Amino acid sequence: MKNLYRTLIICVAFITTINAQNPFIGTWEYQDGNEIFRVELSLNENNRIRGHYSKIQTNNGFEIVLYKSNYNLGHGLQNGPTN
Repeated sequence: MKNLYRTLIICVAFITTINAQNPFIGTWEYQDGNEIFRVELSLNENNRIRGHYSKIQTNNGFEIVLYKSNYNLGHGLQNGPTN
């Protein structure tokens, strides 16, 4: 009986861990011809979703960034992630 309870507790903990993962985190891309719109989502220290986006043009295997949200502000600073 102890083994049954122990097995059930482990299964519940495993299922809870699987359900706690966020399915939206990662890199998402939409491609239209030779242009790619890319969204990168991640979790910050407060478990809030943060992200950056960019539009890229591909040309013979090379990627040319047309615009992006985390652009350089100068003096070593970058624009922060979107909420």
